Amino acid sequence: MTTFEARPEKARKEIGDVITRISRTAFLLAAVAPLALAAEEINPYNGRQVREETFEFAEKPTVEKRGAKYVIRFASRDACDATVAIMDKDGKIVRHLASGVLGPNAPWPFRQDSLAQQIEWDGKDDEGRPAPPGCRVKVGLGLTARLDRFLGWQPDAMLIKEANGLAVGPRGNLFVLTGGHEGSGLPASSPHVYVFDSSGTYQRTILPPNASMPAERATFMNWAKTATGKDVPARQMSYIMNTICQNRHWADTSSQAPVVTADGRFVFLVDGRDSRSLVMVDVRDGATPPGSIVEVEKSPADALFDGPVYMALSPDGSWLYLSSAFSSPQSRGGRKKTEPGHCVFRMSMREPGPPDLLVGELGKPGKDNAHLNRPAGLACDKSGRLYVADYENGRIQVFKPDGTHTKTVEIENPRVIVVHPRTGEIYVIQAEHRSWTLVKLGSLDDPAIKASLSLSWGHTPPALALDATHSPPVLWSARQQWKRSAEIVRIEDRGSELLETPGGVVKQVEGWEWWRGWAHSTCLAASRTRDELMLRDTFMVRLDGRSGEIIEEVFEQSHSPVRNWFGATFVVAGPRGRYWMQLQRQLGTKEMHVVCYDPDQGQFVSLPHGSPLPEATYKDAPLVGITSWHAAAGRNFPDIMGVAPNGDLYIPFGITPEVKDELSRAGFEPPSEESRMYHGAPMGSLLRVYSSDGKLKCPNALPGLGPSNGIRIGRTGAVYIVLACQPVGQNAPEGLAPDVAWDRHIWGTLVKFDSSFDKFPIGKLAGRWEGEEPEDPTHVYSRTGPTRIENMLWDYAGVSPQPMGGGMACCTCWRSCFDLDGFERSFVPASHTCTVNVLDANGNIVMRIGGYGNADSRGKQSPVPDPKTGEYRPRRPEDPKNLKSPLAEPEIAFLEPAVTAVTGNALYVHDRGNERIVRAVLDYHAVATVPLP
Repeated sequence: MTTFEARPEKARKEIGDVITRISRTAFLLAAVAPLALAAEEINPYNGRQVREETFEFAEKPTVEKRGAKYVIRFASRDACDATVAIMDKDGKIVRHLASGVLGPNAPWPFRQDSLAQQIEWDGKDDEGRPAPPGCRVKVGLGLTARLDRFLGWQPDAMLIKEANGLAVGPRGNLFVLTGGHEGSGLPASSPHVYVFDSSGTYQRTILPPNASMPAERATFMNWAKTATGKDVPARQMSYIMNTICQNRHWADTSSQAPVVTADGRFVFLVDGRDSRSLVMVDVRDGATPPGSIVEVEKSPADALFDGPVYMALSPDGSWLYLSSAFSSPQSRGGRKKTEPGHCVFRMSMREPGPPDLLVGELGKPGKDNAHLNRPAGLACDKSGRLYVADYENGRIQVFKPDGTHTKTVEIENPRVIVVHPRTGEIYVIQAEHRSWTLVKLGSLDDPAIKASLSLSWGHTPPALALDATHSPPVLWSARQQWKRSAEIVRIEDRGSELLETPGGVVKQVEGWEWWRGWAHSTCLAASRTRDELMLRDTFMVRLDGRSGEIIEEVFEQSHSPVRNWFGATFVVAGPRGRYWMQLQRQLGTKEMHVVCYDPDQGQFVSLPHGSPLPEATYKDAPLVGITSWHAAAGRNFPDIMGVAPNGDLYIPFGITPEVKDELSRAGFEPPSEESRMYHGAPMGSLLRVYSSDGKLKCPNALPGLGPSNGIRIGRTGAVYIVLACQPVGQNAPEGLAPDVAWDRHIWGTLVKFDSSFDKFPIGKLAGRWEGEEPEDPTHVYSRTGPTRIENMLWDYAGVSPQPMGGGMACCTCWRSCFDLDGFERSFVPASHTCTVNVLDANGNIVMRIGGYGNADSRGKQSPVPDPKTGEYRPRRPEDPKNLKSPLAEPEIAFLEPAVTAVTGNALYVHDRGNERIVRAVLDYHAVATVPLP
């Protein structure tokens, strides 16, 4: 019997205890009848354990048949984790019996305080049906994860989110600066620098630095220590992203023309909220040792950072020239925007420091040879003369190294400029109403137009870099479209013709042209019945998990999945191989509908107790789902729902006037008006429970709920939910060193409620709705105050990224999601340690999967250091067999693990930082398989 009547607290607790005992015992008798455990025999929580690292059997597994059931026995030598499963003849798990760390806090059905175990099995599969013939018992000790492959990513198909700048090095390598800018309409993220060879083949990533880089040689990064003493990038909260810190709060790398020095340093500009800097990165390995960052905050060049910034190096490498033509359309990092400086600055590369004024007058435009008007692109020729694209004056001004004017070349709207170091030929990008044309001029002796090429439309000036080591000369250009990935093209100078040729660096993975690996709203759902995924990105697609090939495109794109609707905001897996997703009527609105997709039918299931979606059809059939509303404030995407093994739906639901009336009729008190101040924003939400046919079972399963970040339901009905709070007194997420200070806005807590099927409410967050601080608070919401979580079995404060409630941080575009496997193990993203942490059903830490690494951490396929240059590059057939890659460890590496999904034997992780999905095979250090008697 399902009950959700509101009663006085004492009576409600007594009734809840009775329901708990009845429903849990009933489930156990039905699903695992031979065990016949009473509710009070379910293993208590005795404090978190971490597994021991000895994985050996003291007694090999045996199986004895007793009537209609089987008794499985084994013993381990130490308190490691053990897993017991029933496998069919094809090796597929048909019954998840037990898994967890042995010892005093072992989860049910293991015996606590014992390394010798005895488990009974009723001969049925997970659905309660008789197991098929030919089954075996598999006992594994010590969960392992092995890198299998990447989905949506491969090194020769790097998808560039935003090309903020291009540069070519002395050996013809192309350097691409990307990320760290929100002006394109794409999510802000940490600056990345990729290196390609002269043909456009990917070589390595130099920023973020690779996994072998010691923290003391990477001063551009802020670092933190894990509990085991490893260095990991510190994190900060950007508007919609959880980014690594570049030693500057909210580092921005808007459009610019970076340079590469002859001694192997990539030089670019960053603009932080509280500082502005030139950064010099070692092109071999991404090192930024002390002295690599030059502050320009309190110099005249401060005006450089409110728009595209252009740089040029003198041919002897002694001087760096800088200019900026346009102020940004909005303030940067909270500062007021400034007007263009109308100047060119110069900085010594031998003694780097704040740049000095060289040409022009600060803040004063002019047309004579002593003034400039919005100077843009810069270049130097082999004689050291400086070329300045004087944009508003429609000319190129040429100066001696000391700033003396020597010549003027008339040309309309010059924006970007490069000069061939041998021939002196000049290449200019002209700009007019966002139409860009590349023109080739002769040298200063004959600066007439020799050739031209239209670069088509883009919302920012196309970047331009010249490879003069190639014959004929090659120009690289990057075009950026609004909210789309950059297009980097290769252009050859054929003398009288500029020809765009095949071989640009952006080659998307075949079949994944729709994929945006950086997307903050990506969702993964793993089927429990087959090794496949449903992936929500710009498309909603069903994938073969082993190959990454598309099985089915459910929606062509998320903006038009069904007629007249915006799209699906998330997707979760449910029983019978079905997927549940929430459709949003229009981006920014709160009206949502939960619908069920059956891949066997290729159609959405009509829910008998659901409601038709207004004006919505799919394949000409009307959609019938559950009408819902998501929480208020500035969140465009709702909190992610969960589906129970029995098919029940647990849906976070916004509190609307209609819902308030419903709560009152059911005897629940909705949030008080005072709680609006307590929350800092109207952030209250409900956890509503429906049966799989759409019938409401409980309107308020967790009173006091605020923002959440994923819900999963275990096999006994226990509810796991990630909340945007931390335990009182805990200042950093689990896994970091005790003295590490950490931003509370980016991590949260996984809570397991001591609940069971049809026992509602599952608990309470006292103080969240009452508008006052509760007595004896257990947790704190960083923006909304203390709370007391009631009926909590255990909590794990080590989940990140996690958006917090209230103010700017209420935006749930920036989110993560954990998953629960058939053994009730939680696979929790922990971006603060660059790991995925595995917990058993009693909260014990089974293992931490992965570690820090950039895109070059690929196990055996990682780049190797070139024996001659020391630069990392792909392995070649002629390389010595003993040439090893220092980047091979950790084998599984993450920059920002955000979303997890688990099938029977594989873990899938959306590594948002490295813009790929990682597939890891799950296995065990020690395995014993026993046939049934």
